[in-house]
Amino acid sequence: MTGPMGSEELRELLREAAAGPTTAGFEAVYRRVRRRRLLRRGTLLALTAAVAAAAVTVPSVLLSAGQPPSRLLPAAPTPSTAAGVDLTGAVRWLDAPEPPYVPLTAAPTPPPAADARPCAARDVTAGFASRNGWGGHLDRELTFRNVSSSTCVLIGFPQVTASEPGQPDVHAKDGLLSFTGTVPANMAPGQLTSLELETTIYCPAVPGGPETEVTGGPVYEHISVAMPGGGTVRLTASAGVNPGDGTDGFELRCGLRETKFFVGQPEAPQPHDPLTDLQVSLELPATVRAGSTLSYVADLTNPTGQPISLARCPGYLEFAPPKVKQVHALNCAPVGAIAAHSTARFEMQMMFPEDIPAGTLAVHWRLSVPGTSDGNGSVDVVAAPTSGTTASAAPGVSK
Repeated sequence: MTGPMGSEELRELLREAAAGPTTAGFEAVYRRVRRRRLLRRGTLLALTAAVAAAAVTVPSVLLSAGQPPSRLLPAAPTPSTAAGVDLTGAVRWLDAPEPPYVPLTAAPTPPPAADARPCAARDVTAGFASRNGWGGHLDRELTFRNVSSSTCVLIGFPQVTASEPGQPDVHAKDGLLSFTGTVPANMAPGQLTSLELETTIYCPAVPGGPETEVTGGPVYEHISVAMPGGGTVRLTASAGVNPGDGTDGFELRCGLRETKFFVGQPEAPQPHDPLTDLQVSLELPATVRAGSTLSYVADLTNPTGQPISLARCPGYLEFAPPKVKQVHALNCAPVGAIAAHSTARFEMQMMFPEDIPAGTLAVHWRLSVPGTSDGNGSVDVVAAPTSGTTASAAPGVSK
């Protein structure tokens, strides 16, 4: 019985209650009526659940022919997949151009001290150290060694004069177009300071320009340099590099130029870029169809004990020789930094042209950061369907 209590049943309960005291009898009737209603409610709920279960189970059995029911009714959400690759937890691919690489910069090196007394001619020995010719220019380096017993310094543009018997003196002009970054420094005993001289044959006095022989004009071999601390140092070009070959002098139809005194500085060490510590591996599907998009995952692993920031978000290069080469921006914003001993997974997409040949193809991926290593893998390329035919996608092949 699923409806309200029938009148016959109610009359029976009242007759039983009439045999005892009035109050006790009616309380007994109330308790028995309530208990029976609760029992009936439980029966109704059980029947409802059974019907609902049947409504779900019957269709699932009908639909599951040929495949396991667990794929239709998973206990947990099904992972997102693309072209046979599990994308669960992967950062979405970003269709954006590759940004320029932003290197880490070292802290500026403080300039060397240059506050010693000025060097005089008697404090130094001098000579030609090197010569370098390029495109109608000739550079000659002069070096000055401190042979005194105390530190001195050579600073600024000195007065440099080229002379040759029977020819007018030529005074050097300040500054070389091909030379920058001159830094003076105190010169302790035994140390060196340099000076660069330059000639050219680009001027109206040499109508033929670079095609004109350097020997077309007079050659100067004698150079004098006035020292800041007093005195003059004199040098002879033919006594320097390659003496006696006729090319050590200065062809000065276009004049002479000079640098300031300078001291060679060691190149500042470049800071280590943590992005180069990242290790790359690829999660690739088994196959991809020519003319489709290869969807895969690039795993960036931080093997170090410190987080690696992606604030200087790099681009990346993906290539599958000989036909596929693409660059994009990495989608760094959702990650921020890769924690120590952790891996961040990034979804990737790479377009394959229709004319790419079928067969096994190597796939490479690397961050656009100098010094990083490649992630490598391979896929089997399935030929694109010919015109007028319909082909179903092979397992793991994106359409």
